[in-house]
Amino acid sequence: LLSALGYHVVVPDYRGFGDSTGEPTEPGLTTDAVHVYKWVKARSGDSLVVIWGHSLGTGVSSNTAVKLLEEGIVFDGVILEGAFNTDQQHLPYNMFSWYYWKFPGIMRLFSLLWEGKMPVFPTEHNLKKMKSPIVFFHAEDDHLVPIEIARRTYEVAAKAQSKDRVKLVTFDGSLGYLHNGLYRDPKLPGIL
Repeated sequence: LLSALGYHVVVPDYRGFGDSTGEPTEPGLTTDAVHVYKWVKARSGDSLVVIWGHSLGTGVSSNTAVKLLEEGIVFDGVILEGAFNTDQQHLPYNMFSWYYWKFPGIMRLFSLLWEGKMPVFPTEHNLKKMKSPIVFFHAEDDHLVPIEIARRTYEVAAKAQSKDRVKLVTFDGSLGYLHNGLYRDPKLPGIL
């Protein structure tokens, strides 16, 4: 969709997936995203560079925005799709458990090791610091992150900046997009 609209897109694999080696961790994913941003920015000339995070990627995106802000760098824009908020929503499992699903029986072992060692991804805290324009995309029928969480998370960001710089775009629950289907919306190109 983005390529068809004339945008250049870089989509890195998380550590341990696709062609990437290693194991996913919060600091590792943030470090990787900072490096990808700097690589893209060095090659993009005067073009805008916008980061788009989906689900777990919203935590990575907000961490990256704050890490870069500490270096005096502000993203041209941030899109957060299906953004979770660990301050507003208890996650009953480790966010990186999906990495270990490929190993039979390993989840039981790691659940003991993970107790008290959950990744943080302080999205709400990060949103209070961010200076980039932000757009939230969220389906009203999202089964992983309820729409109420999205609305409260949006309010945090809008209060920190302004409603002119922070937008929430919701998609009607009757469309059946849930957590992963917003790309199918025919109005998305116009919204972008």
